[in-house]
Amino acid sequence: GRSYQQMQNFPGAITAFEKAAELESSNNGTTLADLGEAVLMSDPQTILGKAGQLFESALALEPNNPKALFYSGLAAAQRGNNVLAADRWEALLATSPPPNVQQILTQRIAELRGEAPPEPPPTTTPVAVSDAGITISVSLGDAAASAKLPDAVVFIIARVPNQPGPPIAAVRKRLSELPATVSINDSDAMIEGRVPSGFAQLEIVARVSLSGQPVAQSGDWFGQQTIETAAIETTQIVIDQQVP
Repeated sequence: GRSYQQMQNFPGAITAFEKAAELESSNNGTTLADLGEAVLMSDPQTILGKAGQLFESALALEPNNPKALFYSGLAAAQRGNNVLAADRWEALLATSPPPNVQQILTQRIAELRGEAPPEPPPTTTPVAVSDAGITISVSLGDAAASAKLPDAVVFIIARVPNQPGPPIAAVRKRLSELPATVSINDSDAMIEGRVPSGFAQLEIVARVSLSGQPVAQSGDWFGQQTIETAAIETTQIVIDQQVP
């Protein structure tokens, strides 16, 4: 199932994980979370349906399953249940995810609870990226710059091309920090084992989130580009389009 997932053969992954769940009498939370992710990758709308139910079943068996905590929190936020989303992501923080993921989760939890987000750590000079990393130069286009946007959150995400599901990895900046050069590598993965280096192609999206939400909203400004992960050149992303 995981091999099919890496090859983006989501129907094959679903079939394999369903067979595994059958053999285990649906008593393995990790398998149910993997099945939920495969279902979600096949159809992102299922986050509020079958996939969401599978993540809840996984949590009933394994309350600290990181994958189920992440996706169930995302589902709760989409339903408008901010308290449950914050609770789930606080439980995910307790599992010690990568530092960059911790920063994003901490910011989102504060926003969901109506609290002032913690100050981000001081910006440092970018360092050389590892072989598994992607270097991205992010800047505003003329139209976005002339729009006089507030100092909003900027999400720089890596996702599977033509798959609008949850991102593979994410980095968070402020609009006031642009232009900036950032790196995305395996340590920025949102879910353990699902890392940028596992994909031959990735779509990189830089989005100014006027609402502060990780999901695109009308009025947000963005730029995007599909890249080969093996390329060593810096990817130039100009934020010059607006979500209708």
